[in-house]
Amino acid sequence: SRWASINMPQWIQYDLGSSKLINFIPISFYRWDYGRLYQYSIQISDDESQWMEVISNATSSNQEWTFNELSVNAQYIRIICLSNNESDWAGLWEARIFGEDVTTVQNTTPVTDFELFQNYPNPFNPSTSIQIGRASCRERV
Repeated sequence: SRWASINMPQWIQYDLGSSKLINFIPISFYRWDYGRLYQYSIQISDDESQWMEVISNATSSNQEWTFNELSVNAQYIRIICLSNNESDWAGLWEARIFGEDVTTVQNTTPVTDFELFQNYPNPFNPSTSIQIGRASCRERV
C-alpha cells in the first residue's frame, strides 16, 4: 500500500470489510532509511462516523518497520501522518493489519423442555420463590 500526500496532516484509511479484532499494525514509513521520522496517530471505527484514537502522536521508528500492538475491534482504520522532520510530504511504503474475525456465537437451539419446581417456602406469606429450569439439565435421583 504505497501512498503519499502533501500538506500534513494527511491520512489513509483502510476498510477491513467487517469488524475484526486488531492486534498488530506494523507500518513502513517512506524514507525511514534516510532518517525521516514521522509523528503519527491511529484511529479506529466501526461505522466511519465515530472515530476513537488508539495511538496518539507517536514517533515512527528509525528502522524499516514501526510496530503498533493493539487489542481493539474495528472495521475501519486510519493512519494519520501529522508531521515529519524533513518536509510537508506524508508517505507510507506499506502498512499491514493483523487480527482475527470477530464472531458472535448464538445458541440457535430452541429450549422446549422447561420444568417448573415447587415453590419455596410453602405455604408462603407474603412472598415465595419458584425455580424454573430445563428438564434435561436437572439431575434426577
